[in-house]
Amino acid sequence: TIRAARVMGAAGMNLVVLGGTFLNVFKGFDKLDEVIKTTQEACGVPVTTSLSARKEAFQRVKARRIAVVDLFGDGRQQGESRQQSDYVERLGYEVVGRKGVGLKAYANIAQLPSEASMQAARDLMREHPEADTVYFPGAHRATVDQIEALEQELGRKATMNMLPLQP
Repeated sequence: TIRAARVMGAAGMNLVVLGGTFLNVFKGFDKLDEVIKTTQEACGVPVTTSLSARKEAFQRVKARRIAVVDLFGDGRQQGESRQQSDYVERLGYEVVGRKGVGLKAYANIAQLPSEASMQAARDLMREHPEADTVYFPGAHRATVDQIEALEQELGRKATMNMLPLQP
């Protein structure tokens, strides 16, 4: 990661966003500030992480009680599903419920229609009316096309692992 950041910094990039399983699982939640600082020193440009973006998204929507619509939910991937809830809780938010869309393998995420996630969110929010925010982990899942309509329909905020970068 550091070597790639140095090369890209020398090539003229102006921002590094670190994310994914390696950073979040193997480096660990408690090491993020250290990873950000080391990478920023190596490449000379601002650095952020997917967890930092997630935290900022929750702050922007003033989330407190979060319902998590995970990708799996069939028992096979409970570790990853639980990990998403753990991160939300480690960021200081209450997870009030979880519901999966039944994806069998992450490699099939491109085949998951956004409507499957939206229906799971509707069901989850009905089951947990105390939730003020619904969260869709999984950066490569289709959701952005329906988020605004879902927020209007439910009268609550929605966040995903995709935070628009603003200049």
